[in-house]
Amino acid sequence: MTGTPGAKASPTTLADLPSPYPVFTLAAIGLVAGYWWFPAWFLSAQLLRIWSVRGGIAWLSSRGVPEYTDDRYAAFIGYAPLALIAVRIVLSFNWLEPFQVFANQKVPTGSDAELGGYLAIVLGAAVAAALTGVLRTHGPAWLLAAAGFSLVLALAIGSNGAVWRPNALTALPLVLVGYLVSKIPMTAADALTRWAERRTGTTEE
Repeated sequence: MTGTPGAKASPTTLADLPSPYPVFTLAAIGLVAGYWWFPAWFLSAQLLRIWSVRGGIAWLSSRGVPEYTDDRYAAFIGYAPLALIAVRIVLSFNWLEPFQVFANQKVPTGSDAELGGYLAIVLGAAVAAALTGVLRTHGPAWLLAAAGFSLVLALAIGSNGAVWRPNALTALPLVLVGYLVSKIPMTAADALTRWAERRTGTTEE
């Protein structure tokens, strides 16, 4: 059965890509880069998480995967990277340190690699939040989301350089910035879509 005449297809976004190869390639690059810059794992995880429930479902369906089964496969694709991140975090921190500090009655001095780990988690959450808008918008809203993502990414990558030198606490507002640079374009795009639909409906009447 053909579609209704005059019905317009929904605008495609990067999350709607029907082919997995560009997505998997970028995710693999992020996975490798994450060994030197941990937030790259967050970017890969967010990319797979968002794509899996949109383009991933379409790809699985085109491969003949039955309905509901494709949901399970998509969930595995989307959440497996998050499990890897959780495992890496668990293994990279000394969870006995608070008890050791209490027993020794002395706070460790000098460089602490775990402090860098906390910062990497915060920056990873920020860039992942900012990436959402890039994957789920199109047109002018995408340009706005891409500009916001570029800003957050520049601040995250330059965190140990000349731009700024935050710790995990001072970097927390960047997570909010990452959320906003995605939320604002997505909200604006949705509002424009609803306005266009109402206007088209009014014109047709």
